[in-house]
Amino acid sequence: ALLIFLFLCSLVASADTTCNAGGVRLACCTDCNQTECESQGCCYQPSTQKIPGASCFKPNPPVTGYKITSANETAYGYQLLLTLTEGGAFYGEDVPTLQVNIYFETADRLHIKIIDPSHPRWEVPYVVQTPLGAEKPPSTNYDFAYTTDPFTFSVVRKSTGEVLFNSSTSPETPFNNLVFEDQYLELSTQLPKNPNIYGLGERVHPLRLTDNQLYTFYNIDEGTPLDKNLYGSHAFYLDLRNDTGNTHGVFLLNSNGMDVFLANNSLTYRVIGGVFDLYFFQGPTAESAVVQYLEVIGNPHMPPYWGLGWHQCRYGYHTIWETEEVVRNYSLAHIPLDTIWNDIDYMDNYYDFTFD
Repeated sequence: ALLIFLFLCSLVASADTTCNAGGVRLACCTDCNQTECESQGCCYQPSTQKIPGASCFKPNPPVTGYKITSANETAYGYQLLLTLTEGGAFYGEDVPTLQVNIYFETADRLHIKIIDPSHPRWEVPYVVQTPLGAEKPPSTNYDFAYTTDPFTFSVVRKSTGEVLFNSSTSPETPFNNLVFEDQYLELSTQLPKNPNIYGLGERVHPLRLTDNQLYTFYNIDEGTPLDKNLYGSHAFYLDLRNDTGNTHGVFLLNSNGMDVFLANNSLTYRVIGGVFDLYFFQGPTAESAVVQYLEVIGNPHMPPYWGLGWHQCRYGYHTIWETEEVVRNYSLAHIPLDTIWNDIDYMDNYYDFTFD
């Protein structure tokens, strides 16, 4: 793979925005109007369901983040050491030193892991089906590039020059550079305008995700409300490019609660712990990108034969006799029934692992 050193080049531009409506909103006052808010030197942007948070918030210009103090080539790729230059201190002190491991795992899979080398942090166990790359492949279908001060990085498709991921800020995308605190992590990427992003489940939403919207990952049993987080969290997305028709995938392996803010031309991860453990899948089709993703997390289990039949399940059967009546009516109506499930009504006061 080609490593490109870019020292304060065109990938990075200094943004002078002081009120980033899509950024971290630390409340300035709670019940003031716009005039009262701005008279205190604060920023005002009404909160919405798509972009929640304080309407009056403290100025939040993009922070510089980290710079590279050491870069070494390894058998698997590269290892970078970062030193904090300007942190956000949004929810605590910023970690002063970070380590970035870049693994060129296969011709179509790039793996980037950002950790605190001094203090172990929670990482998802027993998920990844492939070991860390021990050595680089003979060639890759991507290039990896970075800037030194501030530290940013990009992933580029070799065949077309498409920038698949670019963490540098610009006047058009005024987001923070890398933020890494004990209980708050933030990383962003530029996107084409009006991006075609799919995934980031689980939620009830049209297949193509709406931009200028916040997507929350925090498992909860809440029925099926529109646009709200649901039973599972899958921080994987597909990005379909209009100009080439190519598709690539990005996966963040992190089980902490997080928000992903999808703007009109950028995407931002905001996570409350762990590490940045990122995988980039080159595709170039949606099908091949998903296959590459499954090589990392594992294929679905083959279902049992009876699992492929007709299943009946619902909330509200309070007795075994009600369930038996449903089964009997299926038979009377000559409708095949392979399995019937009971929802939480069987529990004792809805306690797990109990029966009423």
